[in-house]
Amino acid sequence: MGNHHSGEKFAAHLIAMVENEEYAQNRSKQRENMKVVFDEIDKNSSGTIEKAEIQQLFDVVIEGYHRAAEKVLAKDLPDHKEIEPKEVAALFKEADAEHNKKLPFHEFMVLVDKLCEILIEGKNIENLGSLVAAHKS
Repeated sequence: MGNHHSGEKFAAHLIAMVENEEYAQNRSKQRENMKVVFDEIDKNSSGTIEKAEIQQLFDVVIEGYHRAAEKVLAKDLPDHKEIEPKEVAALFKEADAEHNKKLPFHEFMVLVDKLCEILIEGKNIENLGSLVAAHKS
C-alpha cells in the first residue's frame, strides 16, 4: 500500500476528528486507525519512523491534511488548507520528544494530534466568520 492509500486514511481520521464527536472522543479507535497508517509508513517494521521513512511521512501528512482541509474548511480559508513541508518538519521536531529524529507510535500520535488541532482551529475561524457575518445581517 502506497502513500496515496495512507494519505486517504490520514485524511479520513482528520475529517472524523472535526466532524464526528463520537470518534473525536474515542481515543482507542483513533489509535487503532492511526496505527494502520503508522505501520504503512514504518516500512522496516522497526516500531519507529526513521530517517529513510520520513519523506513518506511528510507525503502522507501533506496529502492527508490537504484532503481533509478541502473537505471541512470553507473555500475562503486558503491559509489553513495547505501545510508546507517546513511546517511538518517543525511538528515532527516538536513531537520528537527523545530528539533522536525518529518517531515511535506515541510520538507519531503527538504529531497527528497537532495536525488535528490546526484543522480544528481553521474550522473554528470559519465558524467565527459565519457568526460575525450572521450578526451583521
